[in-house]
Amino acid sequence: MRLTGAPVAAAPPWSDADAVIAAPPELAAHALPSRRHPGPPSCATSRERWVLFLTRMRENCTLQAGGDGAHRPAVIDTIERLAKRRQLGTPETDTILLAMEKIHEKKRPASEGCPFLDVLVADKGLPYAFDIMLRAQRIYLEPAAGPDKNGHEVHANTGGTRQLYGITDLALRAHLAQAPQQIWEQCVRMARDAAKELHTRTRPLLAVLLPDAPELANELALMPQPETDDKGRAQWCGNDAWLIVYASSPEARRALRQWPRGEDLRDDGFYQSPRAVATALQDRGCDAVDALKDGVKYAQTVQALACIGTPEAIMALVQGHGKLPPDYLGGAGRRWPDAAMAALSQLIARDHCGPERARLLLAGVVATHAHRVPALRPWIPAPAWKVLSVAAAQYITMRDCVVASELPAVLAAPAWGEMARAGQLPAFWTPLVWTRPLLAAGGKALPDDAMDAIGAMLRFAHADRVYAGVTELKEACTPDSLADFAWELFRAWTEDGASGKEIWAFHALGLLGDDESARRLTALVRAWPGQGLHARAVVGLDVLALIGSDIALMLLNGVAQKLKFKALQDRAKEKIKEIAEARGLASEELQDRLAPDLGLDEQGALLLDFGPRQFRVGFDETLAPFVRAADGKRSADLPKPKKSDDADLATAAVKRFKLLKKDARTIAGQQVLRLELAMCAQRRWPVRVFYDCMVAHPLVRHLAQRLVWGVYDANGGQLQACFRVTPEGALSDANDDAFVLAQDAVVGIAHALALAPADADAFARLFADYELLQPFAQIGRDTYTLDDLEKKHHALGRWNGTVVPTASLLGLLNQGWRRGKMQDGGTIWQIVKVLGSGYTATLDFAPGIMVGMPGDSAEQTLGGVVIACAGQAGMRPSVPLASLDTAAASELIRELVRLCA
Repeated sequence: MRLTGAPVAAAPPWSDADAVIAAPPELAAHALPSRRHPGPPSCATSRERWVLFLTRMRENCTLQAGGDGAHRPAVIDTIERLAKRRQLGTPETDTILLAMEKIHEKKRPASEGCPFLDVLVADKGLPYAFDIMLRAQRIYLEPAAGPDKNGHEVHANTGGTRQLYGITDLALRAHLAQAPQQIWEQCVRMARDAAKELHTRTRPLLAVLLPDAPELANELALMPQPETDDKGRAQWCGNDAWLIVYASSPEARRALRQWPRGEDLRDDGFYQSPRAVATALQDRGCDAVDALKDGVKYAQTVQALACIGTPEAIMALVQGHGKLPPDYLGGAGRRWPDAAMAALSQLIARDHCGPERARLLLAGVVATHAHRVPALRPWIPAPAWKVLSVAAAQYITMRDCVVASELPAVLAAPAWGEMARAGQLPAFWTPLVWTRPLLAAGGKALPDDAMDAIGAMLRFAHADRVYAGVTELKEACTPDSLADFAWELFRAWTEDGASGKEIWAFHALGLLGDDESARRLTALVRAWPGQGLHARAVVGLDVLALIGSDIALMLLNGVAQKLKFKALQDRAKEKIKEIAEARGLASEELQDRLAPDLGLDEQGALLLDFGPRQFRVGFDETLAPFVRAADGKRSADLPKPKKSDDADLATAAVKRFKLLKKDARTIAGQQVLRLELAMCAQRRWPVRVFYDCMVAHPLVRHLAQRLVWGVYDANGGQLQACFRVTPEGALSDANDDAFVLAQDAVVGIAHALALAPADADAFARLFADYELLQPFAQIGRDTYTLDDLEKKHHALGRWNGTVVPTASLLGLLNQGWRRGKMQDGGTIWQIVKVLGSGYTATLDFAPGIMVGMPGDSAEQTLGGVVIACAGQAGMRPSVPLASLDTAAASELIRELVRLCA
């Protein structure tokens, strides 16, 4: 597919449009004045403003002579000044009177402004008033004890303010907006001189008051970070967002983004203030996005961002999950088509899903503005360009399509009699804007008139069984292009409401999807139950099974092993059991075969080629991949490609390693836990299975080489000899001599209780010599035994009455325990574990865990641990603890000891 070229512009295409529209009047009215937007000057006289101030103070604030002793003389002078109604006074009394303006300022109309500040400017000049404003930041008033509810005392302010700057703090901005240039510059110098002495929470005020001096905001941003709390965490104040508004240099903006702003540290007052967001929009236009994007859950911020037509603003709004204005995306597409196309394509490419109906919206914008698409290519990431170019292909490309004579037979002459049974294709079937399947021979795209035939055969495919034409289609086309096509069909179905009648569009993902499809789908399947889509998630399990690759089954097994939604987890277990039975295996035996090889070679390695340089991939004890250069140097990641490297090879290698790390993270926990549970349950393997699934497996071999293995008698009980697996796939004993394994032997992972001390010490030294760490505690594992009295009991009561955190109790679910049956009211009072040898352990606790509300009770009181025969329905008869073998008993006690530690 080839798009027509376009010269690269010096600026992105969306910058040519009117990228900022006028804010709604109800929001714009809150914007503060500036030198670019000064507004009308005040017409009130100094005397009028003084009288208004006195009236306010009589109603809201009575000054009392308590508070800090250092300020008491000035307070007494201020009380006398107010009593005598003297308009002129000393700087000390002016400072206190200005601080009094803050009392109940939220209850006064913003239109009244700050009368006393107006008095200071009129009587003594703007620089004097600016100085008094700075002094007022060092004191605060708080209510005084006593019968006077309006009584206040003056105290020193050494910690700044966490409250968003109000009318009094910001009133000086109107005067600075009207000031002569010389006076304004004098105030800028005063602000710069005062900044170092001000508290960090006060410094942003200087940037707000002087928005036309961005260099001042840059300097403030590069000053030390906010002070820390009692836990050493820097405290992000809502007023700090003003610095993001006005700081303009890359260094300043980068420094501000490094300030910590976790959910528990952040003050969101800025984003809830119409005055703040309206002023940011007025003063900074498109550049306000960086400051506003963190507040998209608030209506005022959404209203402001919706006035900005850049991809950043559109993406911030759509990703913020806030309530968007009606038809926001449709309006953005009509008003700012370039920005809308850039934003929507990036949103879709980011998670291969995008927001609801994003693909349809993108197709609508592209249909009208396809001629603008080529100019966007230099300004959006490559994955986004792939999405956008596909959407625009039918309008602006010269597609190299297959001619009729080159079509596979199933598409050249479809069995239309059978196809007709599939019925009319639905409205969401819009394949012309989706990724087009490519022929494996030659890489040409299928033509437009072949697409409906594909839809018909996919729709027909699940009426009773897979239509044979689907298999022919898969043989004729490239797997990647079919998988991409199937994903876009699936997303179109979900965006159209996911009708059960058209469930074939979901099943098509199972027929044509690949490993990447499985990864994307698994993330959705895990989230759907929490969105009220349990039924869809169940179908998703079927689709993963239908994809059927090693990765897909591994991901399905991951859902079965760990998921917070028990009903779906149980269904996933049933699915794994069904697959196992279909293959004539037990579930555990299937899991042995579900470890994907990740494309590694027979030695469990992978060569990544940069051209002049090569790197070999290895794995540590947690299956975390690393790379070694030709000189043997080990690194956790690939180095950055150099100019001397082959660009195409290096790009492919980096992509391959990134995907390998992603899959390894998913697999590692499953495989390490699987082997540890196998040791605890004393599982045994025939030699052939041991070699195929452990020694020779390209990935699992990295774990197998770090464990001590045992040879057991025919019944699997008595340990007869120990050995390890070498990196070459050979076997050696504790003396590192060759070890021969009989073909009829039974193999298992040796438990610490069974290892003789001499063998444990010898293997520990051997692993240390080879610098091999174990994936879990085996040698030196904590072991425990039952006492003689406990062996006679049917329940282990060592921890009766012990109180543990609910979160810790739920942590056992990651160690092979499962939730018990849900009782009346949706409460679970037990967890259960299969111990092997036909037994289960049941741990009781109270007050229980509410399904869907695990945090409802922070703690649980433990009861006993009852041992019973596994697999019996109803009230299973308990058995004496002596029924357990020593390893099972030790592991049960070990887990409870760790829980109660």
